[in-house]
This record gives sequence, C-alpha cells and structure tokens, in this order.
Amino acid sequence: VDNWYPSYVPHNQNPLGFLPLYPWTMWLVDHTFFIHPVFSGMIVSLTGGLVATLLVQRLATEWWGPETARKAVLLFCIFPGSIVFSMVYSEGLLIPLLVGCMLALGHRHWLLAGILAGIATAVSADALAVVPMCAAAAFVEMRRHGWRSSEAMQSYVAPLLSPVGAIAVAEVTWIWAGSPFATYIVQQDGWHEKTTPLALPHEVWLLLTEIGLHFHVWHVNLNVPVGLAGTVFLFFGLRYLWRDRKTLPLESLAFCAAMTFFMVTSWSVPPNPRMLITAFPVVLIFAKWLQGKAWRRLVWVSGGALVLLSALTYTGYLLRP
Repeated sequence: VDNWYPSYVPHNQNPLGFLPLYPWTMWLVDHTFFIHPVFSGMIVSLTGGLVATLLVQRLATEWWGPETARKAVLLFCIFPGSIVFSMVYSEGLLIPLLVGCMLALGHRHWLLAGILAGIATAVSADALAVVPMCAAAAFVEMRRHGWRSSEAMQSYVAPLLSPVGAIAVAEVTWIWAGSPFATYIVQQDGWHEKTTPLALPHEVWLLLTEIGLHFHVWHVNLNVPVGLAGTVFLFFGLRYLWRDRKTLPLESLAFCAAMTFFMVTSWSVPPNPRMLITAFPVVLIFAKWLQGKAWRRLVWVSGGALVLLSALTYTGYLLRP
C-alpha cells in the first residue's frame, strides 16, 4: 500500500507475491479518509464481511428457503475462517465478489457476473475458480437453448470476462517488474508454494515426524493439524454437496471442485478455515443437511473453534489464518 511493487522480481518474500486489487482498495480508503493503511484494510475487510453475509443469506434463501438460510448465515458468521473479516486479508474483498458472482449467474445476469468474476481474479490467485464456475453456468444455458441461440450467446460473456483481472495483473507486472509470472515466481521462491498431488501426504508425514521428533504434541506446528482437520471437514462438505447435486446449480459445484483442487494440491496452504470459507458452499451445505442435536453440536464446535483459533492467531505465531 505504501511502496507499491519492486521494479524487479526478487526471489524472496515481497509484495509481488500478492495481487494488487486489495492493496489498491486499501490505498483508496486510506487517501479518502486519511487514516493508517492498517485501519483502511480493516474497513475494507469488515465491510466485505458484512456484504458477504448479506449475499450469503440471499443465496441460501434461493437455494433452500428462509429457514435454512438463517442457519447458513449463522454458520458462515461463526465458522473459524470468518476471522479474515477482522484482519487485513484479501478475503474480505474476495468473498463478497465470489458470492455476488454466483448470485448473478443464478439470475442469468451474465455481464454483471463476468465483471465481478474479472474483478475477483485481480484479488487472489484462488479466485481463478470463478472461471470454471462461469463456464459451467454458460454450459447449462447452452444445453438448455442450443449453443447458437441468443440466450447461449449472451451467457458466453461471463466466462470470457472472468479471467480478465488475472490477465491484467500479468500485464501490469510484466511492464513494471519485467515478468508476467512475477507473482508465481515470488510465491514459489519466497513462500515455497507449489501445486502438487503430494501436498496432503506431505502434511500427514510432517505431523507424524514432528510428533515423533518431540515425543508430544505441544511443539507441533499447529497449521498442520488444523489443515488436516480442514481436509476432513472438506470431505464431508463435498459429500453433502454431491447428495444435493440435483438441487444446487452446476456452477456452485464447479466452483467447489476448482477450490478443492487448489486446496488439496497447495504445498503451503492446506484446507484451513480461511480457504474453506472462501469455498463457501462447502460450509453452507451443513446448514441444509444437519438437524437437531447434530446441528447444535456443529454450532457449538464451530463457535468454540473460532474463539480458540482466533486467540492462537492473534496472540503469537502459533497459527496463521
């Protein structure tokens, strides 16, 4: 926010590892209200959390009705990943864009969906999940009306616009820093991030190694067990989504499939709460399928985990969001 990007590609942790739209939004708030960038980031995240919650309520109402939507909103707000709406993290801007895009696709507002998707892909790399989401919605329209119909032609706008943000970022970093792949290079060299099918087995091996090395769990890197617990949660969420596949729109399933791929193949960011709430249908689906004691137990466990994990995140370096 203060110094923009370096004019070359350093092979360490530096601002080029992050896409620019969230910092730009912080800069705009900062220079509008003349406040510290940290406070501007908090304003963006808190406002985005509010907008995301309102949009989730509307989306869940359209999918399952008002009663289940109220449960979905409750779970969305007390899910441990909602901590990102109280931090200077780009999900505060990204998630409302994702939910808004999914709503626009459901209403067949193709241009709006494409614009929101294109903006999202300039916020974070995992926003590229909107590309198959928009493509799936256009595919449904093509199957329904024929690929040469006017309805299908209009739907193609969304998938065509969806990667525009990422393409624009690549062009900016190419001109500014000398490489269209600057963000990828910095993430790989600075944060040791890569995509591999061995990511989850590596997490399991790392947990077993640390327990064996210290002979007790108190010195274990907490990000590892939290990521593995998130993997279990993800499995059950995908299972419930698959059960509900006949009522959910295809674009929501395509989005979750893409987000699942990103999570389970990421070397350094496993399916932790922050990633799970970004793949929001995986969280919301529990409001549809759990009832009675099972639902109340999930609410208490989720709320307790939010308090505990937030405390661990804010009071030291034991756990990253």
